[in-house]
Amino acid sequence: MELTLSAGELARIFLKDGQNFFGILLNDPSEPDAFENEVRFVKSSNYSEWVETSDEGLVEVADPEHVEGIDLYLK
Repeated sequence: MELTLSAGELARIFLKDGQNFFGILLNDPSEPDAFENEVRFVKSSNYSEWVETSDEGLVEVADPEHVEGIDLYLK
């Protein structure tokens, strides 16, 4: 499977258990069903490696039912 890299949106993802993550959101927030199945992001500390290697192991996936909110930056 060929992976197309996209810059995504810089965001902070807040989980209902109190955790929060800062990174690149891979979902397209302009799509109405963007977060219906999963919230995909790459932590900022892993972004450079992900761009270089396309390693899907660096992509974090959160169940939308566990996400409290997503704050987008640079809008």
